[in-house]
Amino acid sequence: MKTSKVNKTAHEIFHERFRPGAEPRSVAYQQGVLDRLRYDAGEGIAPSRLMCYEPGTAERDAWLAGLAAGRLLWLRSQDSREEQDTLPAILKRQAS
Repeated sequence: MKTSKVNKTAHEIFHERFRPGAEPRSVAYQQGVLDRLRYDAGEGIAPSRLMCYEPGTAERDAWLAGLAAGRLLWLRSQDSREEQDTLPAILKRQAS
């Protein structure tokens, strides 16, 4: 269950991650992170509809890695990381 605390926006999370001095990442990777953050925040369309890189290219691989990283950043930014849906939480519920 989410708390009433106001959570950060996709762009706030993105800019914290890629602030000046942070580890540099490719444009495609950063785009993947932002696409996923925007989707999770309800600000964008499903990443599967945004496939803007050719299959089999390094850019596509970087973008897909960015999607995964964006999801983790989003979950970490939330007060309740939807723990009820994590594997350890499910196993704990099944054991009790």
